[in-house]
Amino acid sequence: MPSHGVGYEIGFSLGLGKPVLALYQEECRISKMISGNPDPNLSVKSYKTATDAVVQTREFLNKYQLYL
Repeated sequence: MPSHGVGYEIGFSLGLGKPVLALYQEECRISKMISGNPDPNLSVKSYKTATDAVVQTREFLNKYQLYL
């Protein structure tokens, strides 16, 4: 089921110049609005397992030196 609110939040964050990580399960299709977005602050990554998702998230946070 599509979530229109998430797309708005991603666009809003990118408009503010904030880095955004969009994670999706590898076997799922994602919107062309996300996969084709050329904004350099948008990182679109896939994952197979929860561990993969954690690794992708840590790499993203380390890149931008962001901490939860």
